[in-house]
Amino acid sequence: RVVFTRNPNYWKRDEAGNRLPYIETIVMRIVPDLNTEYLLFKEGTKDAYGARPEDLDELISAPNPNYTVYNAGEALGSSFITFNQNPNTVRQPKRSWFTNTKFRQAMSSLLNRERIAQQVYRGLAVPAVHFFAKANPLFDENIKLEYTYNPQRALRLLSEIGFTRRQDGLMYDAAGNQVQFDMILGAENNIGIDMANIFADELKNVGITMNVRPIDFQAVVEALTTTYDWDSVMVALGPNYWPEGGSNVWQSNGNFHIWYPLQERPATEWEARIDQLYNEGRFTIDEAEQKRIYDEYQRIILEQVPLTYIVHPFSFTAIRNKWANVFVDNLDQPDTTYFYLK
Repeated sequence: RVVFTRNPNYWKRDEAGNRLPYIETIVMRIVPDLNTEYLLFKEGTKDAYGARPEDLDELISAPNPNYTVYNAGEALGSSFITFNQNPNTVRQPKRSWFTNTKFRQAMSSLLNRERIAQQVYRGLAVPAVHFFAKANPLFDENIKLEYTYNPQRALRLLSEIGFTRRQDGLMYDAAGNQVQFDMILGAENNIGIDMANIFADELKNVGITMNVRPIDFQAVVEALTTTYDWDSVMVALGPNYWPEGGSNVWQSNGNFHIWYPLQERPATEWEARIDQLYNEGRFTIDEAEQKRIYDEYQRIILEQVPLTYIVHPFSFTAIRNKWANVFVDNLDQPDTTYFYLK
């Protein structure tokens, strides 16, 4: 567990002059399994719980509950899928697949976001088709992903790069290599495993084999930051909330430029252009010019699909009724600054 204690010198005060926050101590328990965390909340050990879709019916229909379930709306962030393009660790023929824009576009076209929203989130999610979060001041409803679920389009894209489906029902590349790869993700992420299996099922329908490999989350982190030994991964980062956020992700020399980190120079023309736009945009004050820069920035990323975003789930948090001044927003975090015990 991690114990947070109130800073007596925090500058903020309420209208009566009392120092904030009111809560003196917060204990964050580290629970590696979501089912266990849910049981701890139900038995009263935890005061707050981020509810999953499968928990809601039981939580809401419970007789005389001593908690309230808050709907914070559509989450700003989304899990995503990405393919390893690191030339130092990815062998052929996979590297030629993963670095091909049309391959990534085809994979996005085979990701059935609506099916995931319905089956995994029970309809309590929406497809992720924009790059910026809706709260971003430069969010534009009209700038959206073109490569949404469309298996026929995916097959056309794959055909254009020499992929064919043979009589055995399997997909092969132009050199005759069977198209198959692994996907790693955290073993504790039950929802992520369900999403990965749906994606694997859709790929199987067109002859592509994806092996879902749940592993310890620390092993996922090590693969992404140290060994770089992976084919594809499903993971999540914070939302693209501010235009200039994620400097270590979106710049090609970033240490978490996931698909190929720490580049000495941009590996592709589009990554070089992203670097340029990122640095122009963060120092541009004129709003109209900044929008022009970040509009192009978004369009390039959505066209190149280095990260394939999945869905934005709705955020639900259950909090004990003994707490007053409860506020939960769509950042998926209760703001405990003004919480106090009744």
